[in-house]
Amino acid sequence: MVVLVEETGSGEDAERFYRPEMPLIDNAEWGTIALPEREKISAHIGYIVLEEVALSVRAGLFDARPERFLSHALGLVDEQGWLELSRIHDKALDATLEALARAEERLHESGEEGLDIRSVQTLFEVPRRPE
Repeated sequence: MVVLVEETGSGEDAERFYRPEMPLIDNAEWGTIALPEREKISAHIGYIVLEEVALSVRAGLFDARPERFLSHALGLVDEQGWLELSRIHDKALDATLEALARAEERLHESGEEGLDIRSVQTLFEVPRRPE
């Protein structure tokens, strides 16, 4: 799904700019989606993330703010650990969406332009390295 974010000009000559908007899908619903469709959605989101990181780097913005966050955690977990990490990511997403809503409200009240940001989280399994 895409959302129109800007339109310049009018009629057939209008230039339209869109941004993707994906609905939130909880774990229960995600489990009902066929694997090929889940893979397609994940690949699409991954492509968007890669493109937006590259755009930020090219614009000199990725490391411009010292509070910018980037981490890479590797580990070996059991099923309980996997589920615990999944819940941590769910809670972090909830907190992120709440912070975004509060910021949007403040921006609306203040009339400020605001910063165009991205927040990305991921938790995934990788093949074990051969020993």
